[in-house]
Amino acid sequence: MSHPRQAADFALFSSLRYDTALLQSEANTLLSANTSQPSPLYMVRYHRDRLEAASRYFGWDEVTAKLTGAEGLRWLDVALIAKAQETESRKEGGPLKLRVQVDHVGEFSIESTSTSAVPLDRMFPTRLEFSQSLMTSSKTGGALLLGKDEELPQKSPNGSTSAPWPVYLDKVPTTPSPFTQFKTTSRAMYEDARTRVGIKSFKESAEVILWNAARQLMEGSLTSIFMFRNGRCVTPSAISGGQAGTTRRWLIEQGLCEEDTISLDSVQDGEDCYLSNGVKGVIWGRIVLQTGLTGE
Repeated sequence: MSHPRQAADFALFSSLRYDTALLQSEANTLLSANTSQPSPLYMVRYHRDRLEAASRYFGWDEVTAKLTGAEGLRWLDVALIAKAQETESRKEGGPLKLRVQVDHVGEFSIESTSTSAVPLDRMFPTRLEFSQSLMTSSKTGGALLLGKDEELPQKSPNGSTSAPWPVYLDKVPTTPSPFTQFKTTSRAMYEDARTRVGIKSFKESAEVILWNAARQLMEGSLTSIFMFRNGRCVTPSAISGGQAGTTRRWLIEQGLCEEDTISLDSVQDGEDCYLSNGVKGVIWGRIVLQTGLTGE
C-alpha cells in the first residue's frame, strides 16, 4: 500500500507537557510507562500511540519498530525525562513543553521550552459543563443564544476565572488529508488559517477552527474542540478529517464527550466551547464569528 509523501519531506511529531504536579495524578499514572509509578509526563502513553499510528500509516517501519510495545514506550519515556531533566538543570524548573519529532529513517529529536502553570483539574477534568444562563438554540440543541437583556458569563462553566480564548472559524474550507489526520510538520493549512483570521503569533491565547467542504468542523490549528449539541458534549468525528488528539482521546474514553459531526452552520457567536491539547490540557473558549466565510 502506497502512502503520500512517505519518503523524506516531512516529519512526525507530538508535543506534551512535563510537570511535576502530575506526580499527584492517579489518572496520569495509569497512562505512564509504568502504571504503578507516577510520571511527570502528561499522557505519555497516548503520545507514543499517536506517533506509532502515524508511522504505521506512512510505512515508516524503522520508527514503528522503535516505538512498538512496552519496550518502545519505556524508551520514549526515558528519552523525554532525560531531556526535561537536562533542561531543568539549566533553568529554575517549572513545567515544560516537550516536542518529540522523528523523520522517516527513525532519527528522533526532542526540544524543550518553558510553559505556563496549569491546574490538575484542567488536565484531567471530571466534567465539561456548558453555560445554562443562555437561551436554547434550535440549531444547536443547547443553551447558546443570548436573550435581549442577558450578558455573556465572565466565568467558565467549569469554574475557571481566566478569560476564555477567542475562537474563530476559518474563512475557507480545508481538504482533509493524512496531514490533517496525523500530526506532522506539514502544517501550512493550520498556519494559513491562523493568518486569515488575524492570529499573529502562536503565543496568542486564541484559536481558529478548520472545517471541510461538507461544512463540518474538523479541529483547531493547535487544539481539539468540544461543543454542546443535542444535550451532550461532542467533538468533531474523525471522519470529518481532524486529528485524534491525546486529551480528546482521554475525554472520550472517560465518557465526558462523544464524537459526532458538527455543522459549521450551527455555530453561534458567543457560544461557549472547550479546546484541548497535550500541553495545556482543557481550555475554555468562546466563539467569535467574523464575516467572509466561503459560501455566505
